[in-house]
Amino acid sequence: HVKALADVLDTGAASGVNSAVGSGEPADGVQTFPEIATWLVRRGPWRATVTRNDFLYQPGLWHPTGGAISLLHHRKAGPLLAGSLAAYIRVEAANMQLPPDSEDFPLTPRVERLVDGRTFSTLYDLNATVRVEDQGGIVRFAVEGELRDASGGGGGGRVALNYRISADSVEIKASAPEGARLVLPLIALQSETVRQGGAGTVTVSKPGAV
Repeated sequence: HVKALADVLDTGAASGVNSAVGSGEPADGVQTFPEIATWLVRRGPWRATVTRNDFLYQPGLWHPTGGAISLLHHRKAGPLLAGSLAAYIRVEAANMQLPPDSEDFPLTPRVERLVDGRTFSTLYDLNATVRVEDQGGIVRFAVEGELRDASGGGGGGRVALNYRISADSVEIKASAPEGARLVLPLIALQSETVRQGGAGTVTVSKPGAV
């Protein structure tokens, strides 16, 4: 990527191009990219992407899909959610860091369920359906899919995800079989305070936002 950028700059092809962040995006609303089954949302201070992209770079290399929120960013708080590979595989070893010594933990928000030692997850569902509407200042996503294993096989049960994005907040709800859990890997710096309260609440204190 660096070589391609250097070529563009060296030939002067980038002159006159508006490089402002978000310059190609609508000021507010939902933008759809049907080729990759991805939706870009801008509402107030929020920016989010939702995807059910069904194209795998290669078999067994699972990128965010299944109707997942692959990015959630707030103007003041910064990135809060960011998708990753379901398992860190160095398919391009020269362009990828060595895996950390710690547990390989996928960062994509998801629903997952352990059945007889097998992990079923929305991370492996290429056939999820996504419906979106933008009314009354609120963007709503309704996702329906199936919990599948890393081979793409079903058997984990049906799942529904609902996202509500307004200028004031983002809500994520899930409906899934007994034993399943909603996993939301929130991004926080080591310098930021994370407090776990009652009723499953977690508060992350960030500069300029809580």
